Amino acid sequence: MIWIPFVVVVALLIIALALMAANSRSRSVSITGDKLPPFNDSKPGVHSRAQQLDAYIAPLDYCPKDIVKEVAIKMEWQLKYESDRLIHYEAKTSLFGFVDDICFEFDQISGQIYVASTSRIGKSDMGTNRKRIEKFRALLEAAVANERPQTRSGTELGLDQAPS
Repeated sequence: MIWIPFVVVVALLIIALALMAANSRSRSVSITGDKLPPFNDSKPGVHSRAQQLDAYIAPLDYCPKDIVKEVAIKMEWQLKYESDRLIHYEAKTSLFGFVDDICFEFDQISGQIYVASTSRIGKSDMGTNRKRIEKFRALLEAAVANERPQTRSGTELGLDQAPS
């Protein structure tokens, strides 16, 4: 009876190693031009141009590409491709190290950054892609707020005092 937990642990390790090996051989998204790859409903993820409500995620507010890149570095994503309007990153999940693809399309005319985060393998991501982008959105908004010049009131600047 003591050997049963050992067999279960070994079996789980073998399954985890097989999944990681399959993930390392999986292909990344196909980048063509300066547009987000089209939404693929056979892979779990979120996309700003998805028609399905459960896969839709709102675009990000437009900001300079450098700020997006700084936040991506904080999130430890690996840059894979960059053009004038598009950035492609790879991120690894914390538990098994599955590789997911994240793409940003910068549309200055609409004032938005369209985003896609897609798992390479599996039928479900258990909300990982949505959580990743929402965390990114929060960090990006904070970074943009820190980039703006701070406005100060007349009192702080000493402008409301009578000359002496």
